[in-house]
Amino acid sequence: VPVGAKGGFVCKRNLVGLSRDEFMEEGIACYRIFISSLLDITDNLVAGELVPPANVVRHDDDDPYLVVAADKGTATFSDIANEISESYGFWLGDAFASGGSVGYDHKKMGITAKGAWESVKRHFMEMGIDCQNEDITVVGIGDMAGDVFGNGMLCSRHIK
Repeated sequence: VPVGAKGGFVCKRNLVGLSRDEFMEEGIACYRIFISSLLDITDNLVAGELVPPANVVRHDDDDPYLVVAADKGTATFSDIANEISESYGFWLGDAFASGGSVGYDHKKMGITAKGAWESVKRHFMEMGIDCQNEDITVVGIGDMAGDVFGNGMLCSRHIK
């Protein structure tokens, strides 16, 4: 899986004609399989020691870090992911997936865009440009419908 890749899952069963509750039940069942499968092939930390997954041939370096950020369609599934993480004894426990009953709503808070904007400010600062006080012209991929680029553009009144 490439660095920064987004994962996803598809319910193979035909969901036409299901009630809302049945539809959600099937989606959650598929999500559980997806998250469990990710953890099945991810390194873990146990008592500070790296533990590679059993029966997995690895061709990369140790990597016990896995980010599970709820997104479109799974925005309310953080508690499910954290429950699975804890059942696996995964080192991040209930901090495995952002949000949920013990976390924060990254969409409402715009955390991803704000973090990305800090990186943008740093890049401009290294070029001697104060993008918070000087007009700048940028090109990016995204839109204003709530993605990182669009929300990041709202962080400065000087983007042209």
